[in-house]
Amino acid sequence: MWLKPEEVLLKNALKLWLMERSNDYFVLQRRRGYREEGGGGLTGLLVGTLDSVLDSTAKVAPFRILHQTPDSQVYLSIACGANREEITKHWEWLEQNIMKTLSVFDSNEDITNFVQGKIRGLIAEEGKHSFAKEDDPEKFREALLKFEKCFGLPEQEKGLENRAHSEQFNAFFRLPKEETLKEVHECFLWVPFSHFNTHGKMCISENYVCFASQDGNLCSVIIPLREVLAIDKTNDSSKSVIISIKGKTAFRFSEVKEFEQLVAKLRLKCGAASTQYHDISTEVPISSESVDPSDDIEVQSLICQKECSKTVNTEALMTVFHPQDLETLNSKTLKEKMKEQSWNILFTECGRGVSMFRTKKTQDLVVRGIPETLRGELWMLFSGAVNDMAANPGYYAEVVEQSLGTCNLATEEIERDLRRSLPEHPAFQSDTGISALRRVLTAYAFRNPKIGYCQAVFTQPTPVLSLGSDLRSPSLSSQPPPAPAGEQTSLSGCVLPIESAVNVVDCFFYDGIKAILQLGLAILDYNLDKLLACKDDAEAVTALNRFFDNVTNKDSPLPSSVQQGSNVSDEKSSHIRVDITDLIRESNEKYGNIRCEDIYSMRCRNRLYVIQTLEETTKQNVLRVVSQDVKLSLHELDELYVIFKKSKLLDVDVLMVNMKEENVLIFPPSGTWILQEDVLPQ
Repeated sequence: MWLKPEEVLLKNALKLWLMERSNDYFVLQRRRGYREEGGGGLTGLLVGTLDSVLDSTAKVAPFRILHQTPDSQVYLSIACGANREEITKHWEWLEQNIMKTLSVFDSNEDITNFVQGKIRGLIAEEGKHSFAKEDDPEKFREALLKFEKCFGLPEQEKGLENRAHSEQFNAFFRLPKEETLKEVHECFLWVPFSHFNTHGKMCISENYVCFASQDGNLCSVIIPLREVLAIDKTNDSSKSVIISIKGKTAFRFSEVKEFEQLVAKLRLKCGAASTQYHDISTEVPISSESVDPSDDIEVQSLICQKECSKTVNTEALMTVFHPQDLETLNSKTLKEKMKEQSWNILFTECGRGVSMFRTKKTQDLVVRGIPETLRGELWMLFSGAVNDMAANPGYYAEVVEQSLGTCNLATEEIERDLRRSLPEHPAFQSDTGISALRRVLTAYAFRNPKIGYCQAVFTQPTPVLSLGSDLRSPSLSSQPPPAPAGEQTSLSGCVLPIESAVNVVDCFFYDGIKAILQLGLAILDYNLDKLLACKDDAEAVTALNRFFDNVTNKDSPLPSSVQQGSNVSDEKSSHIRVDITDLIRESNEKYGNIRCEDIYSMRCRNRLYVIQTLEETTKQNVLRVVSQDVKLSLHELDELYVIFKKSKLLDVDVLMVNMKEENVLIFPPSGTWILQEDVLPQ
């Protein structure tokens, strides 16, 4: 069985293990005393006795394989086996599939990263159907694999599994929800500015070719097929696929199995022609000057502007109400200019736009905070809104046109709240800003009537409108945003001011929900002692609010009149100030190893428990309210509640059967079946 790579100090381990096979990179060992004549002497007898008296969950497998790092006493355990046949099978696989590839790496670190990524990939493939229990994931995975081998997997479950893979694929690369993952190919991607090949997986859907590294280099690429000009293959033994796109950019994927068939499929998908192959390994196929970085977005904006020129604003409010005066540069403005320069250097190396290389350096710059002048463009890019706009050209302008003149409860509430949004910000106290905010909120309520509008929803688009036009709002793409991305970011009722919240949104659009979880854990860790001393929830929220009041952004270029964190009272100024950039950086250092896949898995494991808890809370609230007006006992009301709920569930089942012919599946939200007036008529 393949194991998650863990360090082993071989110097001490040699007393308990015997070496059976070895090469430059791997070692196969057998436990002392296992099937030896005479028990392997006194040492073997002691080891065998130790293993036999241990409980069943702690017994050591008699065979294992280690990854050998040259000139080091530290090895990595990567596989174990209950018998010689099993471990030999793993050893032969390593010799056939890994050994030949390792010779192309220049450093031992690259070799180790590649092996670790490969083994983790194998484990993921073996256990992709499972939600392993955290107390013993390896044992659970082993039992699950044996079960699936014996009993197989129903076709219906495989369909659901494919759907889940597509959802994870779309979420990871920020693609439109309509995309379906079609193929996955293991390969290497040439990184021109670093001059090395990074190992990972090429993922292909109807309209995109994407790549994500698996060797620790944090490199990913998104290639829209609409941008592809040519697709070629090499004539050498590298099995390379070369994709050329607009802007004189080319991507080379090597060691692709069945690469000839893949080239034919991709050419058929995008209608790209073949060009004469040329070696791109010695050139930098990235040019930030050849094409405007946001050509696609600008084209869509122009289309929308022509269709709805009288109602849609195409200029960022920041440029109108917060222009930069080059004659009065201060330290904050100079830092902002230095950030812009760092991003321009990155664009020169990695490209600019949808198909740019996204690396560790990109993440580091995001953590420092995106410059105001680039936020509108990069929020569109990292949130995936640029892909939604490309898939649905002119969509927002159409919704604005359709929502004009509508009058309902949502629009009345919107009108009441318009002037309340950021009263200290001049952009949202002007007719231009108010009109833009009105269009966004009305269009969203029109498109999502079940959600409509509620108080504080206006805080979501305000920073987007200030940094880009309403045409560029990620929350107004063809699908609702995955989570609020507004003027303020909250944790259990605690609120970050706008100048700090925008830095959090930077990370959220780049890393997804992972960034929010990391930051939340860092905040809880920072306030751990204070929270442990709290006697109840209210006291804990008060402690967190005090902390949030003292979170600042010392590099924010926003005017002091707009900043909310700068208006902390003298009473609270005695608390230690925490800079948002330092807080985000600390969250990355401490919790950066959290993976989105792990978050998704934990959500799946706890979803039923959460739903059950919500249902129980709903029931208790309904019974408590209704019991005040009726003479039935709580036990009788409980039975009545259960009967009513079952009848509603039967109604839903009938509805689902009726909708099945139209391929529509409806999941009613938890708790919406139960209303006080429905439980018992007055």
